[in-house]
Amino acid sequence: MATLAGVYSEVRPAVTHKRIGNSYLLRFDKGEELVRTLSQFLEEKDIKSGWISGLGGALWAELAFYHLDQKAYEFDRIDEPLEVSNLTGNITLFNGKPFVHIHATVSDLNYHSYAGHLKELGVAATLELKIDVLEEPIERVQSDAVGLKVLDL
Repeated sequence: MATLAGVYSEVRPAVTHKRIGNSYLLRFDKGEELVRTLSQFLEEKDIKSGWISGLGGALWAELAFYHLDQKAYEFDRIDEPLEVSNLTGNITLFNGKPFVHIHATVSDLNYHSYAGHLKELGVAATLELKIDVLEEPIERVQSDAVGLKVLDL
């Protein structure tokens, strides 16, 4: 016999959201992977460009530091419960698909903070995000000078 929780998870949308004007408020629930789920949402809603802000909790997070001299990211996964005190980022287009670029500040049980480029995180109790949708699509282009995809303005 299926439990109500099992049935609920089968029919539940990828992310709970509400549109208000040119913005979306999103609620991610425990266990969801933020970047993966957000990327799916952007494709479903055909959101091409926007600005992101958010906060919440994480079961784990993978952050990165970009070494400009090496033109490479150094990744570090923090495998413990974290408070997500700030998420800031943007949505642009790269090769015709939404490209998510987020930086995060998280802290552990002892209030030690970590910050960097967010590769992914697993949501703890909840994570709340706001997307301000831009009216004009913004593209990214590869910069050989710095080794990154930069805004094409």
